[in-house]
Amino acid sequence: MPTYRFLDYELNETDFYLSHRGRRIGLEPKGLRVLTLLVSRAGHLVDKHELLESVWPGTFVEENTLTRTIGILRRTLGDSSRDSKVIETVPTRGYRFIAPVEILPERPQTNNSVTEDPPAPILPSKTPARFWTGSRFVATGLIAILLLAVSLASWRALHPRPVLAPTDIILQANFVNRTGDPIFDNSLDKALEVKLTESPFLSLLPEADVRRTMAMMRHNPNERITRDLGVEVCRRQGLKAVVVPEVDAVAGKYLITLEAIDANSQKTIARRQVQAESKDKVIAALGQAASELRTRLGESLGSLEKFNTPLDLATTGSLTALQAYSSGQTLYRSGKTHDAIGLFERAVELDPQFCSAYVALGRAYHNVGDEQASRKNFAKAFELKDTHLTQEENFEATALYHAAITGNLEKEDAVLTLHKLSYPRSVSAYNLSGITHALLGRTSEALGEFKWSIDHSPVPSANAYSNASQALLILGRIDEAKKMLDQWRQKGPFTPLQTSFRRDFSLQFP
Repeated sequence: MPTYRFLDYELNETDFYLSHRGRRIGLEPKGLRVLTLLVSRAGHLVDKHELLESVWPGTFVEENTLTRTIGILRRTLGDSSRDSKVIETVPTRGYRFIAPVEILPERPQTNNSVTEDPPAPILPSKTPARFWTGSRFVATGLIAILLLAVSLASWRALHPRPVLAPTDIILQANFVNRTGDPIFDNSLDKALEVKLTESPFLSLLPEADVRRTMAMMRHNPNERITRDLGVEVCRRQGLKAVVVPEVDAVAGKYLITLEAIDANSQKTIARRQVQAESKDKVIAALGQAASELRTRLGESLGSLEKFNTPLDLATTGSLTALQAYSSGQTLYRSGKTHDAIGLFERAVELDPQFCSAYVALGRAYHNVGDEQASRKNFAKAFELKDTHLTQEENFEATALYHAAITGNLEKEDAVLTLHKLSYPRSVSAYNLSGITHALLGRTSEALGEFKWSIDHSPVPSANAYSNASQALLILGRIDEAKKMLDQWRQKGPFTPLQTSFRRDFSLQFP
């Protein structure tokens, strides 16, 4: 197969990699297949349906998946959809690779084959032929066993046994910043959470449940989760492991370390370490480390290939913007919504492509009653979602867009159905789906979704109990609604909003 050269890039179809000035570029396999197909037919239109069928054969994939992949390729190649010099969009049809492409000659392969049989070994005169024959068979057998052992060891290295079961839940501790640089204080935690929750295999204890558990343990809910405190939270909630992240500065470079620790034995069950050449490469390096940790914990390569958006695209490549966003999230969780809005606005000012920050602004403005600003930010997030969010966040942003802007509940319901199929353990997807069913008048179906959320929440959820009770009230099953409320009161308190029951569901963004 040929090697293609365009601009300062080389695309090797045989060994399946892309390099820039001799340095290989990390690119997800699906994106590399799309690029290979476009480059191999440079100058010609490649229909989008052909791309979908060739790269994602036998599976249902929406066109926005292809759009997102093209966006990632453009960012990787320094291209732009507005002023394209590499990948041209042909509206409603497909894409065309327009950069000049050169096909490099194949490298000659050395022919080491032997055409004649090697001469027979000269045996010492005292060694009987029968003894040599037996020794040869023994040696051959030993070599075969050795090769088998090496192959087995290699296979185990490439296919490690999963250390987590599908029902296991893990906790993420706060980053340990050993660099001395305050830019890493309260900036990388949210980025790691995005990368871990992108996985349908992993189940991460939600932030709200972490803080609730901390309060029950008589700790400050906003206290940083250290390794020891994380182990204590895991044991209290019956969680499997805690992931302890760390960033350090070594000889002008940055070292990202992710360590998963068994909560019972406190032994390391998985560990990955990645080096970033400079500060502006730290977020991308964190994404690589998190992806590798996911496979070590048991996620399949097929799942990782499908759910593996580069972290600097899924969040932001700006540490300053990420720090503002993370600080805003802390204030938002504490109920200081107006203060949080200022930090979210700062984040999108620093990075106008920071899609997650627009989603956060949409939620925050809605909860303070500024619907015009809320819709404006949800619309902006919807515009950017295909190239700047993980798949799960993409589903959520699309659902919120239809809930808050178009009002098309049927469309929202269809999006949430795909969300649940892709992330079958997403409690938030089921809870939002229940609200959508209730707004569509399908209260019995809504009740089923809320009960599923109750049964599968990592820790008891006040929202799920409140919503289920309200659905029972609407269905006229008053005694069951009271029983549901009593069950929750044995676990924790309700907020005033959760006890203000109405005959309709109003959309509240957590």
